[in-house]
Amino acid sequence: MATAVSQGFSGAQDVDRERTAAAVSVIESSLDSHESRRLKNVLQAVWVGSGGIASEFPGGAIDLSSQLSADALSFLLDLADLSDRDFWDGLAKSVDFEVLLSLESMGETPAFQRLMEACLSRLQAKACIVRADRGGPISSDTAYRWSIDRGALSLRGHGHQAWISDRLQGIDASPLTPSDLPRVSTIHGRVKRAAIKVNEFEATNSTESLKFASEDGGDVFAREDISFVTTALGHDAGIRKATTTLRSGHHLDVNFGAWSASGRARAKLPLNEVAWVALTLLTPATGTSLAELARVLFGEAVDSEER
Repeated sequence: MATAVSQGFSGAQDVDRERTAAAVSVIESSLDSHESRRLKNVLQAVWVGSGGIASEFPGGAIDLSSQLSADALSFLLDLADLSDRDFWDGLAKSVDFEVLLSLESMGETPAFQRLMEACLSRLQAKACIVRADRGGPISSDTAYRWSIDRGALSLRGHGHQAWISDRLQGIDASPLTPSDLPRVSTIHGRVKRAAIKVNEFEATNSTESLKFASEDGGDVFAREDISFVTTALGHDAGIRKATTTLRSGHHLDVNFGAWSASGRARAKLPLNEVAWVALTLLTPATGTSLAELARVLFGEAVDSEER
């Protein structure tokens, strides 16, 4: 039986009808209908991930939806060749955010990093929450790594962890008091380093709050001088909220008191852009960590002229 599965996996990788069909025949005659369907679903996932057409899978298409089951994806992550980029690119076409979250839990394995690298540009999300990392041994220079944690997609590294999901609720968070909010000057520096467009923001001190916005929808932080804020609220003024415009044109609201970022209404946004804004504005990412984050999320170096 193990030999049949191995040969079927190899045949599906090569989109070889004869070898795959032989394995399917052994599986169907050796297992009950439930286990047989489960294994054939895995083989079909490999078939499609390797460039085959689902309807042409030997033994009949098991699932024509083009989505993987959690069982199939877990199996593939355990067995797939990490060096086969074509396989990962093909597999990514069958993976969306819902499929990833169906895994429920997934460690920071090399295979999961390859999968995320291949499918990240296609994924959409709603919200992101960031915290100083307390989930395990991690230092300020630890590389960013993907996992599934607490029912959300997680990106952990350089002293912080982000949970990215299709909803904002679900991760406990204590709000920050006004005195704990990042200073306007701090966020101004982060915005410049990450080349993020801020349309409006709300600043506050111990007694009052003011909202600052660009009348034409432009970047309110485009100017180098931010004395217009400190004159009104003092040099210790903190930022409570900000509205940013992503490269895709969508708006993302950042709540510094809750360490979170979310899209509006039912909008689903490019996941890599959501994570970029959240991690660069809510954490002190600079230098090496900023460059690595850009590579992980976009496959590129930081370029303030283009981002």
